[in-house]
Amino acid sequence: MTTVTRPSRAAVCEQSTLSSVPDRGDRSQPAPLDPPMVPLMVAGTVIWAVIGLGLLAAAAPSAHLRTCLAGFLFGVAMTGFMWARDRRRRRRTTATGRDRPIPASGTGRDDGETNS
Repeated sequence: MTTVTRPSRAAVCEQSTLSSVPDRGDRSQPAPLDPPMVPLMVAGTVIWAVIGLGLLAAAAPSAHLRTCLAGFLFGVAMTGFMWARDRRRRRRTTATGRDRPIPASGTGRDDGETNS
Protein backbone atom coordinates (compact mmCIF):
# COMPACT_ATOMS: atom_id res chain seq x y z
CA MET A 1 0.00 0.00 0.00
CA THR A 2 1.33 3.40 -0.98
CA THR A 3 0.92 6.37 1.32
CA VAL A 4 0.51 9.82 -0.10
CA THR A 5 1.90 12.70 1.92
CA ARG A 6 0.27 16.06 1.58
CA PRO A 7 2.27 19.29 1.84
CA SER A 8 1.88 21.23 5.06
CA ARG A 9 -0.53 24.14 5.19
CA ALA A 10 2.36 26.59 5.63
CA ALA A 11 4.01 25.28 2.45
CA VAL A 12 0.80 25.70 0.48
CA CYS A 13 0.28 29.25 1.78
CA GLU A 14 3.88 30.13 1.00
CA GLN A 15 3.45 29.00 -2.61
CA SER A 16 0.27 31.00 -3.11
CA THR A 17 1.59 34.47 -2.36
CA LEU A 18 0.89 37.45 -4.56
CA SER A 19 4.48 37.47 -5.75
CA SER A 20 3.74 34.29 -7.70
CA VAL A 21 1.10 36.07 -9.79
CA PRO A 22 2.49 36.69 -13.28
CA ASP A 23 2.99 40.29 -14.37
CA ARG A 24 0.40 41.35 -16.95
CA GLY A 25 2.54 44.03 -18.50
CA ASP A 26 1.86 47.73 -18.68
CA ARG A 27 -1.93 47.80 -19.02
CA SER A 28 -3.84 50.86 -18.11
CA GLN A 29 -6.89 50.35 -15.95
CA PRO A 30 -10.25 51.04 -17.55
CA ALA A 31 -12.12 54.11 -16.41
CA PRO A 32 -14.61 53.33 -13.64
CA LEU A 33 -18.28 53.44 -14.52
CA ASP A 34 -19.87 56.61 -13.23
CA PRO A 35 -23.38 56.80 -14.65
CA PRO A 36 -25.80 59.59 -13.71
CA MET A 37 -27.68 58.44 -10.62
CA VAL A 38 -30.72 60.74 -10.67
CA PRO A 39 -32.65 58.68 -13.27
CA LEU A 40 -32.09 55.53 -11.22
CA MET A 41 -33.25 57.22 -8.02
CA VAL A 42 -36.34 58.65 -9.69
CA ALA A 43 -37.21 55.25 -11.16
CA GLY A 44 -36.88 53.56 -7.76
CA THR A 45 -38.96 56.24 -6.07
CA VAL A 46 -41.71 55.91 -8.68
CA ILE A 47 -41.70 52.13 -8.25
CA TRP A 48 -42.20 52.51 -4.47
CA ALA A 49 -45.05 54.96 -5.08
CA VAL A 50 -46.81 52.70 -7.61
CA ILE A 51 -46.51 49.65 -5.38
CA GLY A 52 -47.78 51.66 -2.42
CA LEU A 53 -50.80 52.90 -4.35
CA GLY A 54 -51.53 49.36 -5.52
CA LEU A 55 -51.36 48.07 -1.95
CA LEU A 56 -53.57 50.93 -0.78
CA ALA A 57 -56.18 50.03 -3.39
CA ALA A 58 -55.97 46.35 -2.39
CA ALA A 59 -56.47 47.14 1.32
CA ALA A 60 -53.09 45.59 2.23
CA PRO A 61 -51.81 45.39 5.81
CA SER A 62 -50.54 48.65 7.25
CA ALA A 63 -47.00 47.27 7.64
CA HIS A 64 -46.74 46.90 3.85
CA LEU A 65 -48.02 50.43 3.31
CA ARG A 66 -45.54 51.82 5.85
CA THR A 67 -42.71 50.03 4.05
CA CYS A 68 -43.73 51.59 0.73
CA LEU A 69 -44.06 54.99 2.34
CA ALA A 70 -40.58 54.68 3.87
CA GLY A 71 -39.12 53.63 0.50
CA PHE A 72 -40.82 56.55 -1.24
CA LEU A 73 -39.69 59.13 1.34
CA PHE A 74 -36.14 57.77 1.37
CA GLY A 75 -36.10 57.93 -2.43
CA VAL A 76 -37.26 61.56 -2.44
CA ALA A 77 -34.59 62.54 0.10
CA MET A 78 -31.77 60.68 -1.68
CA THR A 79 -32.78 62.00 -5.11
CA GLY A 80 -31.79 65.48 -3.93
CA PHE A 81 -28.48 64.15 -2.69
CA MET A 82 -27.79 62.33 -5.97
CA TRP A 83 -28.78 65.40 -7.98
CA ALA A 84 -26.11 67.40 -6.14
CA ARG A 85 -23.57 64.59 -6.65
CA ASP A 86 -24.24 64.43 -10.40
CA ARG A 87 -23.95 68.21 -10.64
CA ARG A 88 -20.54 68.15 -8.90
CA ARG A 89 -19.39 65.30 -11.17
CA ARG A 90 -20.42 67.21 -14.31
CA ARG A 91 -18.69 70.34 -13.04
CA ARG A 92 -15.43 68.43 -12.44
CA THR A 93 -15.63 66.81 -15.88
CA THR A 94 -16.25 70.03 -17.80
CA ALA A 95 -13.70 72.04 -15.80
CA THR A 96 -10.88 69.67 -16.76
CA GLY A 97 -11.97 69.05 -20.34
CA ARG A 98 -11.58 65.32 -19.78
CA ASP A 99 -13.88 62.55 -20.90
CA ARG A 100 -14.04 61.17 -17.36
CA PRO A 101 -14.12 62.94 -13.99
CA ILE A 102 -11.11 63.31 -11.74
CA PRO A 103 -11.54 61.26 -8.56
CA ALA A 104 -12.72 63.57 -5.79
CA SER A 105 -10.83 61.69 -3.08
CA GLY A 106 -7.43 62.16 -4.71
CA THR A 107 -6.77 58.43 -4.80
CA GLY A 108 -6.49 58.21 -8.58
CA ARG A 109 -3.43 59.16 -10.54
CA ASP A 110 -3.72 62.00 -13.00
CA ASP A 111 -0.51 61.35 -14.94
CA GLY A 112 -1.82 58.36 -16.93
CA GLU A 113 0.34 55.81 -15.12
CA THR A 114 -1.02 52.81 -13.30
CA ASN A 115 -0.66 52.35 -9.57
CA SER A 116 1.96 49.67 -8.97
